[in-house]
Amino acid sequence: MAEKSGLKEIMSLREVAELLRCNRSTIYRMLKRHEIPGFKVGGDWRFERSEIEAWIARRTQETAASRKGGKKVPSRNSESG
Repeated sequence: MAEKSGLKEIMSLREVAELLRCNRSTIYRMLKRHEIPGFKVGGDWRFERSEIEAWIARRTQETAASRKGGKKVPSRNSESG
């Protein structure tokens, strides 16, 4: 849905999880680490669609740049040693 009358589209945590195709607990974890833009309304998290789309674009560029530079992106399950 596009912005109407200057109002920004606001998404729920469930909608962001669906957009990113991940579990809601992943979004909560990213919020706790300040890795994704969001704000609270009462006790519920909300997100501006435009900020989430910009965040996705930045993450995509960062990932592409790190791969071009020959840097290995460590996997979440990799062991150091």
